[in-house]
Amino acid sequence: MAQRYVFLVLIVVAALAGAALFAYQSAEDDSVRVAAKGFSGVPRIGGTFQLTDQHGRTVSDSDLRGRPALIFFGYTQCPDVCPMTLLRLTEALELLGHDGDAVQPVFITIDPLRDTPDVIADYIANFDPRFIGLTGTRQQIANVERAFAVYAKAADGAATNANYLVDHTALTYLIGPDGAFRAFIQQTLSPRDMAERIREHL
Repeated sequence: MAQRYVFLVLIVVAALAGAALFAYQSAEDDSVRVAAKGFSGVPRIGGTFQLTDQHGRTVSDSDLRGRPALIFFGYTQCPDVCPMTLLRLTEALELLGHDGDAVQPVFITIDPLRDTPDVIADYIANFDPRFIGLTGTRQQIANVERAFAVYAKAADGAATNANYLVDHTALTYLIGPDGAFRAFIQQTLSPRDMAERIREHL
């Protein structure tokens, strides 16, 4: 009787182990199938917008279609991160050579109150000449920030201090020719690493 009980316990244990192994293999197979279909967890970033460029012309998201775009959100009075990132992007585009000719670099201000088209024009003249600089109304900028999941918050006292700083997301967004998000470019990367990251998606 005791031997029979032990035998039944062993059968139950073996069955449970087999079921667990089957579940694990099925889950693993599902993961492979999902990956094969391209579901890699890429966030939904981007959307429609209509802003004003450094020449006072209206530019929409559809105007950027047909070629890869590098979009960076910042502001002209940013003391460090913004100019450093734009310089690195400029160098990265130079390193890409002819491959970089198809890429459209874009600067979108998060500080529309101070960054008028004329101010942006003077600012982006310090970087790659292909840069488009975009501004808009507060609502237009808020909408595009929301579409790209950009965090931006002026420092306390901005209402009375004309030299206020703005805390903001410091990532560059690589957008495909179809307008879909492709990858983030971290501002801490060297120009060479940025170039390689961009080249992966051209």
